[in-house]
Amino acid sequence: MITDPDGNITAEGRNRAYDPPGGDDVLQETRLAHAEMNALAAVRTDSDLSGCTLWSTQFPCSMCRAAIDFNGLAAVRFMADDPAYGRSVPDGRTSYAGPKDTIWIVTADLLFVYHHLWVRDPGEGIVESYLQREPEIAALAEELLKERVGLPVGRHVRPLAELLASEWDRIGRAADLRDAR
Repeated sequence: MITDPDGNITAEGRNRAYDPPGGDDVLQETRLAHAEMNALAAVRTDSDLSGCTLWSTQFPCSMCRAAIDFNGLAAVRFMADDPAYGRSVPDGRTSYAGPKDTIWIVTADLLFVYHHLWVRDPGEGIVESYLQREPEIAALAEELLKERVGLPVGRHVRPLAELLASEWDRIGRAADLRDAR
């Protein structure tokens, strides 16, 4: 999501890399379909983004950071480091800041790995890297997926608010284990 200097939402986007074509976002089912890219694609060319902030669950990848810098956003706020690559803040005019509270880091990372384990081969490079870097979160994602065995892909997926509410205690325990590591 992108907000103006007054906090008003000016554009929204979500990751649609695995969504079939036909929705509102032009980047669906492409490698460019990251949430940040879809939000930026929703902004008119003549818009001034110099005072705007982009909000993201994870620290933006290098492709998204390049697009953010190219478009001149003032700030990026995120919940967690990139699960696969960490954080590498570029030199530039954009300010990057994320939380220090582990529960939000675990929540954002859980959403990332849960989705990737659900739609992709767990042995794929990005997932494998994540499984090694964040074992507590990966274990929780795998537990949640095991509870869904037998459900067809894309069906009966619990709404985000319901998933987070019902699993908040488990997310907290994963955050405690991560802090103890």
